Amino acid sequence: MRSLLVFWSFVIFSGTAIAAADFQQGREAYDRQDYAKALEILRPLAEAGNADAQNILGRMYALGQGVPKDVDEAIKWIILSSKNGNIEAQDELALFAIMEFHEKRQTVENKEEKIKWIMSSAERGNPEAMNMLGMLYSAGNGLPMTTLEAERWYCRAIKKGHQTAARNLGLMMAGTLYYMERVKKPGDKIDRPPCSSVE
Repeated sequence: MRSLLVFWSFVIFSGTAIAAADFQQGREAYDRQDYAKALEILRPLAEAGNADAQNILGRMYALGQGVPKDVDEAIKWIILSSKNGNIEAQDELALFAIMEFHEKRQTVENKEEKIKWIMSSAERGNPEAMNMLGMLYSAGNGLPMTTLEAERWYCRAIKKGHQTAARNLGLMMAGTLYYMERVKKPGDKIDRPPCSSVE
């Protein structure tokens, strides 16, 4: 019984090592822009559930590298990679969602899911995602309209050096809602400078 267990452990380990070597060859082919070879190696790995191969395959479809450009196919593979734990794929999904919010504004489909992608990336420190959350909160687009949350996300992006977030915060501060959310009664002054309480 023990020898059978050792045998199957060896088979599983060998299979994992071979898959890792195959992925490395596919990655090297992709890096040297041999997209036909990369596709030949990476597609079977992606279909077998390799998150890294799925992510590269998604990128190839997104950019039309060795395959016809197909955003829907790209997103399909990147979502699979993301669900299999690939952090890079999770950030790429956030980027797709950010671009869609810039293009379509209030008409983005499946907002809740796409905001989750953006939120997850922002929480990992992506300043572009932080800025987009600020925009979504300040506009009430898929999230409750609140300048308090918008300021928090803009400030976090600013602390990462995001200049557009600084401009967006300035524009938001000029609005009436920003003032109204921070004073207790008309005529009060805002008691703290922006970003003073943000980590």
